[in-house]
Parts: sequence; structure tokens; C-alpha cells
Amino acid sequence: MNDQHVIMPLKDGGILSVDYSTEEHPGCETCDYGSKYIDDFTIDMTTLKADVRIDVMYEHAISENWLMRRLLSADRNMTEREFVDWLGSVLTEELGHSYFADIYSDTKITVHDKMTIDNAVFELLLRGDKTIFKW
Repeated sequence: MNDQHVIMPLKDGGILSVDYSTEEHPGCETCDYGSKYIDDFTIDMTTLKADVRIDVMYEHAISENWLMRRLLSADRNMTEREFVDWLGSVLTEELGHSYFADIYSDTKITVHDKMTIDNAVFELLLRGDKTIFKW
């Protein structure tokens, strides 16, 4: 691992990059029902890659500012896997239990192990106030 490329060190590696993008798809012209506001971000680490998709109605659930504040508050003494668990906890706590919970259509984290040719090894699904972890 080349340390000069790690933007946030973790106990067993670190974050190499964070990419963030958004999409909007309009709904009803009058009330916006059926709209889709999608936030996608990818956190590339030395051994793992986390792809996150948050798909909600009416407005974006997060912003780049929200994401950066959460990432910068993370404990640097976590492993990459612990970091992904922590990220899932933050999303569950801050998004799954908000007043928007009933309109979240899909929030998903897919984690890939880069050592096994990017096979998905973890998924977190948020559906309303239910969280489903699968390692």
C-alpha cells in the first residue's frame, strides 16, 4: 500500500477515494409524487469498496456536506470492515429513523472485497425503519 494515496487512514488500510453523484427524476407535475432523488457514493479503500445508493421521493436524503462531515467524524482506529459497519449504523440512525422513513424506497450499501475480484460480500438494506444486514 502506498500511504501517499490514502486520504483517511484506518487501522488495516484506509480510504483511497470518495466519489459522489446525484440523479433526479420528476414525478407528478403538481405534487411530485413518484419522483426519484438518488444519491450514489462509492468509498474505495485499500481492500474493500463500498457502493451506496439512496433512492427517495421528494428530495435528496444527503448532500456532499453531510457525507464529508460523517466521514471526517469516523474513528481512525477502526478496520475497513468496522468502518463499513459504522457507516451502516450512521445511515440507519440518521436516515432510517428520520421523518422521511416511510418514503425511502431503497437505501443499499454493497461492499466488494477487492482481493476476491470484487465479489459482493456485504449488503445493507434500509427499508423504512427496518435494517437488514448481510455479511
